[in-house]
Amino acid sequence: MRRRLPSLKTALPYALLVLAIINAVAWAQPSASIQTPEASDDPADLAAASGPGVGEVTLTWTPAANASAHWVWSVQPDGQDSRWHEAEGADSAVIRDLEPGQEYWFIVIAVRNAPAVGPPSWTGFSDWVEGVALAPPPPPELDAAGGLTAASGPDPGEVSLRWTPGAGADVHWVWSVRSDGTESRWHHADDGGGSITIDGLEIGVEYAFAVISAYAQPDGRPVHWSNFSN
Repeated sequence: MRRRLPSLKTALPYALLVLAIINAVAWAQPSASIQTPEASDDPADLAAASGPGVGEVTLTWTPAANASAHWVWSVQPDGQDSRWHEAEGADSAVIRDLEPGQEYWFIVIAVRNAPAVGPPSWTGFSDWVEGVALAPPPPPELDAAGGLTAASGPDPGEVSLRWTPGAGADVHWVWSVRSDGTESRWHHADDGGGSITIDGLEIGVEYAFAVISAYAQPDGRPVHWSNFSN
């Protein structure tokens, strides 16, 4: 037997009734409880101190509540060298690789991560604070070498020099120049003990000599010079 399909006139109310029932059931289902993190205060009481290392600044602050991380933005007063730094701790950070002796401005912001309920959210910024990256200590005071004397030899084309080392120096350099000014050279006094023999000079030609004291870095590069000896 062939089943008669309901006419549009009778089918439409039936379909609307079914949709209404489905919709009512859907709205009656309990929805997932979505709780966003509680709004927290911004980071506060930001303070800066030079160090502990050269080119570093230490920052401290009162952390924002419910924050999972804090980030620091540093910038020079003229807008150069601006960077973000992730703080190692909840209330402090050591900002490194800054220009020694240079002033910087700093500001802190906190992030609240909530991966289960959506993207992280950010607090407001702290107040600005100024800080100066720690500069290296000044070199020690250097005295000029004194009592410089010269003697021919011991071999032809050589002159032996002696002097009193300058106080605070760990290296000395000797400058030699022909009396007519046509040849001049620097000579490194390797032992630093107040003497050197200059070789490769032209036999029978008069030369003038001077010694300068220097303070050197661990790699041997001179970084600070005294005046010349008398």
